[in-house]
Amino acid sequence: NTDCHEEMFQSAPIQQHKVELMGGSEKSKMFASFGYFDQEGIMKGTGYRRGDARVNSDHQISNRVTFGQNFYVAFDERKVEQNAGGRTQLQHIIRSSPYFPVRNPDNYGGFFGAQGIDASDPENPVRVAEMDQQNQQRLKLLGNAYVDVKIFDFLTYRFQGGVDYVDYTQRTHLPAYNTGVGGYSSRANANVNQNRQNFVSTILTNQLTFNKTFGKHTVNATAVAEQQTFNFTQIKGQGNNTQSNDIQEPVALANVSFNGNRTESALISYIGRINYHYDNKYLLGASMRRDGSSRFAQQGRWGTYPAVSVGWRINEEIFLRDNNIISELKLRGSYGLAGNYLTRGVYDYQSTISGNQIYEFNQGSTTSSAGYTIRALSNPDIKWETSHMANVGLDLGFLNNKFTLTAEYFNTRTKK
Repeated sequence: NTDCHEEMFQSAPIQQHKVELMGGSEKSKMFASFGYFDQEGIMKGTGYRRGDARVNSDHQISNRVTFGQNFYVAFDERKVEQNAGGRTQLQHIIRSSPYFPVRNPDNYGGFFGAQGIDASDPENPVRVAEMDQQNQQRLKLLGNAYVDVKIFDFLTYRFQGGVDYVDYTQRTHLPAYNTGVGGYSSRANANVNQNRQNFVSTILTNQLTFNKTFGKHTVNATAVAEQQTFNFTQIKGQGNNTQSNDIQEPVALANVSFNGNRTESALISYIGRINYHYDNKYLLGASMRRDGSSRFAQQGRWGTYPAVSVGWRINEEIFLRDNNIISELKLRGSYGLAGNYLTRGVYDYQSTISGNQIYEFNQGSTTSSAGYTIRALSNPDIKWETSHMANVGLDLGFLNNKFTLTAEYFNTRTKK
């Protein structure tokens, strides 16, 4: 009379809360929000909860100095469905026999399980949901702060710094159990597994902006120097707890396995851009950027990417300026290069090695020596991927831009 659907599925309440605060004065503005979300899974053993906070503010320190920041922090936890025996919980529910009870207090762990006498082999889904646990926890911080200094009315300097931080932990605990005499499923020792990951990316930007109008001539120029770093670390460990199901941390374990990895990379960019327009009719733009990435060897580390653009606002000409139907008519075109540095790995240009290798120096001996071997050959010629992009466009607006139309032609060719 056992109905595993009734045993496994439940009503899942949801709660969500959010508070927002905002205010300011002539020289300062602030916004803050706080949120919380919690939902139990409709299937036992699953669920999700999240909390987050955001604070944004801008402050005018003086007539020439402005400061601002944006920070966001969030924490979330997810209870993940376990796939015992290589099957999903839904598969176990479908395959479960109605004549087997869910629990048996005489068995270690307190659960009944499939018996070999009827040739059925599903895991007890209730046991899996209540005993086998995997929790994924993540803490994320995303923020930036800036300072603007108006050197002259037409010249502004900005310094900006930002950080992207993620700390992730996955904890898996599979307790020991048995399903009694005739039961085919058991686990002699509890298994403890943890996977910890940490990612930190920082960015520092220096930007100088020139903006000035000379009669019918307007010039806007920007110079940027920027550095971004990426750091990732991971540690994974697991083992068997032969003493107790109650200890869920990786201490005093048997058959321990442990490994980890760490990667570091950096990107430096120098950017120059100038935009010019005459009488708001004839537009001209040009830019140049030079990027260097630690993902490449010295001979291919840097890439240079120029771009130019032109535009003609035909509706500003005398013969269309007073037209009541056509409110915008703009013809534009551009050509430029763009680079991509995201290779498959951070160290593809180097030979990498792998540990946990065993070699017998003496063929007649039973003693083996541990060491390292080359895992991948180096590729020192790897370099930036370059895309050549050409674009021609037409923008149309009618009746004070109540109706708009845009036509584009573009062609992109990518070269390695």
